[in-house]
Amino acid sequence: GVTKQPRKWFIGSEHPKFSPKNAGFGGRTTGNCRKSPSAAYFAGRAFGRRKLAPSISPGKSWEGAIAGMLAVAVLGVVSAQFASLAGALPALLLRHYGVAAAALILALLAGLSIVGDLFESLLKREAGVKDSGTLLPGHGGALDRIDALIPTMPAVALLHQLLR
Repeated sequence: GVTKQPRKWFIGSEHPKFSPKNAGFGGRTTGNCRKSPSAAYFAGRAFGRRKLAPSISPGKSWEGAIAGMLAVAVLGVVSAQFASLAGALPALLLRHYGVAAAALILALLAGLSIVGDLFESLLKREAGVKDSGTLLPGHGGALDRIDALIPTMPAVALLHQLLR
């Protein structure tokens, strides 16, 4: 079963049920969507001066958002150099469009993840709740774990399909 396979497929090789040609982009997209908020958080704490959407999510700053987008672009372009990630979207973008365009597209995808996060925050504010559920205590709820993926995954899936 899948649980007996090495975890390698999740971080960039292939899922045991997919061919190398279709190497799953899901795990890599998930990883990139997680890098953006981490970079955004630390850069925002250090350099954040201008609020991104104070009435929706007062802790987010433009500086943090830009840092998150840059982190995804840089890490995507760097990760595209690894042979085990040849089927990943960053490698496909790099092959088809070059470094600058690939980095720009990756940064825009990271921007989509920020939109998803802000939209989920808006839904919580409208509902008057702090967390979207109690399934994952301390994490803002299950929706907080996937809010960045909701707008990003369709775009990544489409790009991945068009470029492979």
